[in-house]
Amino acid sequence: MIYRLAVKHPVLNGVVSLPASKSISNRMLIIQALCSVDFRIRNISTSDDTKVLIDALKNLNDKIVDIGAAGTSMRFLTSFFSILPGERIITGSNRMKQRPINELVNILQQFGADIQYIENENYPPLKIIGKKLIAAPVTIRGDISSQFISSLLLIAPYLDGHFSLTIDQKILSKDYIMMTIKLMELFGINIVWNNNTIHINKGQYNPVDISIESDWSSASYWFEIVSLNENASIELIGLQC
Repeated sequence: MIYRLAVKHPVLNGVVSLPASKSISNRMLIIQALCSVDFRIRNISTSDDTKVLIDALKNLNDKIVDIGAAGTSMRFLTSFFSILPGERIITGSNRMKQRPINELVNILQQFGADIQYIENENYPPLKIIGKKLIAAPVTIRGDISSQFISSLLLIAPYLDGHFSLTIDQKILSKDYIMMTIKLMELFGINIVWNNNTIHINKGQYNPVDISIESDWSSASYWFEIVSLNENASIELIGLQC
């Protein structure tokens, strides 16, 4: 015997407020921490990665900073702590201790950063003694995490001298690098990307109140739902084109 089931798709209508972008939120937190004048960030992400970063930036007197499994926080804070006076140890989960960070550390050390590997060479945890860094022409691979590049760009205006970063090989995540650059430009930093080299002069961020846009990756799930249901109509709140 064969059973045939006819499923009638229900009407699906509504308005959805999407979560804030974690990627933008984390970049904005570093910019805010570096800016000499405070500004307001509205609609910040509630992701674990962002919460960890907020906590670390609120407790800068802590000697040990444990970011757990937050990879973005590890990369952004490594550069940030390198120019922030004081001695800190940044560590994370066991999995985080298996994720290499030497590509970022090597470049920071070329600027004069005082960074030491505490357990295994090329991997967290790191002991960082913040100091004034001097920019120099450097090269980084384009096929590594774009967060390494963004981490360097975010602190570039606060280095002495002219920052010149050449990206070697094909860039795998150019959109995330462009996101970082656009945010920095919004806060008053002049950036020139000529061929495969990014140039940034010494400067400082200007305060600008900002509202974080919603996360496009979260929207993709709703796109899929609507595409599978001819009776669906969903309004997504907070996206910017």
